Amino acid sequence: MGLSLAVDLSAALGLSGRSWWEARYRDGRTVSEWAGALQAGPEPGRDGTRHWEDLDRRGLVGLRLLCPDGSVAELATAREGLLFQFKVGGLSVGGEGPAAWCSAHVIGAVVDADGRCVCRAWETAPGRLVEFEDNVYGMRYLGIGALALTNLGVRL
Repeated sequence: MGLSLAVDLSAALGLSGRSWWEARYRDGRTVSEWAGALQAGPEPGRDGTRHWEDLDRRGLVGLRLLCPDGSVAELATAREGLLFQFKVGGLSVGGEGPAAWCSAHVIGAVVDADGRCVCRAWETAPGRLVEFEDNVYGMRYLGIGALALTNLGVRL
């Protein structure tokens, strides 16, 4: 039965056409972005998914990025407060109404007090998972710039 559930989950995530995060805690618990969309449970966000800004960061030591092509990226840290995730996108207004898009979904782990970080990103248009190193104080990836660490739940 467990295998069936895993296959069904993988198929559902693939059919969604988007990437999703999953958080892992020191005590072994996991919290997934999609959980609220698949079933009613505690803490679903306004659109049925869980939102990063509402996530309890205490004990958070692992982060996964599950991609629609079946690839998975995972980052872990020994200390809480060093993991982050965000989406790069925008909203265009005009024509038939507002249209939102996501160019990339990024997960990262800060590796030192200077802000160096390792990251994984699902790039939507080319449909690929990439790995890179950067710095949270001036993210070069896609010209993002400095990250709002407090909003992401990062504590250096």
